[in-house]
Amino acid sequence: MVGDVAGLDVVRDRQIQTDVMQRGLLTGRKFERQSASGTRPGWEFTPQIVVTVKFEGIIHDAGSGKLSLRDPKIAMIRADKSANECDTIQSIEELYLNQRLS
Repeated sequence: MVGDVAGLDVVRDRQIQTDVMQRGLLTGRKFERQSASGTRPGWEFTPQIVVTVKFEGIIHDAGSGKLSLRDPKIAMIRADKSANECDTIQSIEELYLNQRLS
């Protein structure tokens, strides 16, 4: 489940949308997710586009146990990386633990 991120200008946003459509990355499944402003609709797609995301920190929700990025912003699209090279939830958990210890 991926939430909204800032940092994309209109041109890059359209490039990503075009790439998703041309490469047939939409699975056709809709989903809903909770956000601070209520329930938000979304579309599921196969993991193919890799981006670098800058963020201010990692937040732990005590109720659900889920981690989320605070103030995430897309820094760049990474055509040089594959989805297999992305960070995993384990690396985010490690970052969170390091954040708590420092």
